[in-house]
Amino acid sequence: MELRDLKQDENGDLIIENGEMQTVTSKEELAQGIRTIISNQLGDASLEPDLGMDYENLIGEGFNEAFAQADFEDAILEQEPRVVAITDTEFSLDHKTRILSITLTMTVDMNQTENEDNYEEIEQEVTLDGGY
Repeated sequence: MELRDLKQDENGDLIIENGEMQTVTSKEELAQGIRTIISNQLGDASLEPDLGMDYENLIGEGFNEAFAQADFEDAILEQEPRVVAITDTEFSLDHKTRILSITLTMTVDMNQTENEDNYEEIEQEVTLDGGY
């Protein structure tokens, strides 16, 4: 069964074209779901209090890549069952603009078969703006 979701832009706004809401499926739907997890601070979504990730290690002067990487892995692996492993995490922090770019390389099982023959590697970049 292929999952389908309403398509959102990078700000989380729904995309409507020609009067119709657009949808996403497959890897685009997975990428959107991961972006939703990462871009929400844990506990901020009142209807889904378990959605998001802990921002404690992302905020402030003492940014620590190792702790931040663990937070990303914990949030994604706990909330997105199609992600089997996060094999690489790269950070690019612009201290002046307070923008953090994260590139994640993940092993995914799109159909959740738990058969390693169906695993594939995908890469996703997400940007967090700490200046909001």
